[in-house]
Amino acid sequence: MTELITALISLGATNAAAIPTSAIPFEPELIDLCKMNSCGNYGKNWCCPPLVGDTAALIEKAKSYENILVFQKIYPLEGFIA
Repeated sequence: MTELITALISLGATNAAAIPTSAIPFEPELIDLCKMNSCGNYGKNWCCPPLVGDTAALIEKAKSYENILVFQKIYPLEGFIA
């Protein structure tokens, strides 16, 4: 897993880490926000409901893995002063 983290960082990821899947608080209720089109992209993004598939099945599949690799890429906003 360390090699994957190193590779992600070398490819431009800002952060990367492996975490136990058991530490992820899966919240099926969040799908309600999707159904209300809270972000405005419901049915428009293949990574989101309903196009991503059955949420319960996806959660069970994720739980079948011991660890998960998460990564982040931060892009600076043009004209934004921190």
